[in-house]
Amino acid sequence: MPAERDPSDGSTPIAAWIAILIALGATAVLAVRAWHGNIGMAGLLALLVAAGTYFAFRRWSPPSTRAARDLWAKSAFTILGILALLRHPIDIAPGEAAPIYAAIARYIATVDPTWFALFALIAMAVKFSGVIASAFAWHLLLIGQGIRFPFWSTIMTSFLIG
Repeated sequence: MPAERDPSDGSTPIAAWIAILIALGATAVLAVRAWHGNIGMAGLLALLVAAGTYFAFRRWSPPSTRAARDLWAKSAFTILGILALLRHPIDIAPGEAAPIYAAIARYIATVDPTWFALFALIAMAVKFSGVIASAFAWHLLLIGQGIRFPFWSTIMTSFLIG
């Protein structure tokens, strides 16, 4: 275990910089593998190394800079996740594979807008029904604890915040 340091001095130890360089290198490996649509076990290992070393670095970094560094790290991992999803190859015909974004671009013109709108509305209705049911479950839980709030004006609006 590294020695505890005074977080108020604002300095970052050398071990933290080494950890962030390892995290950046592992993230670069993961990005290249995601770009080529071949994450595999090596990519998953790179993800674990990147996350582990980042959190070690985070612990040693000054609290004044953590929020900004966390925002950059979360943004990078989100973009990398989207890249990995869109570049992942899928079978579009027997013996023919293409990245997901290419398959979507290839088939988007064959989608009937009427059917798409109908099923999109059905999906939204099902999702909204689930949200209402979940908020109602919280409402019942609060009533069981002796806490009463109006359902639509308080519980539902509070539930939709996050």
